[in-house]
Amino acid sequence: MPNEQHFKIRNLSVQQISNLISIKGLVLRVSEIIPLMVVGKFVCSYCEDISHCNLTEGMITEPK
Repeated sequence: MPNEQHFKIRNLSVQQISNLISIKGLVLRVSEIIPLMVVGKFVCSYCEDISHCNLTEGMITEPK
């Protein structure tokens, strides 16, 4: 990368979200991701009907 800039992971901000970044480091600890979503909202692209689906056991059931 010609414009190489170095950031600490804790200092990454919204400005870097839309940019390609690479991270170099060592993984010390991993854990499962706990979903924060409780309800999903789906909008039909054909009739624009809105469906709400609950998140159960970490899975969301999409409407048909």
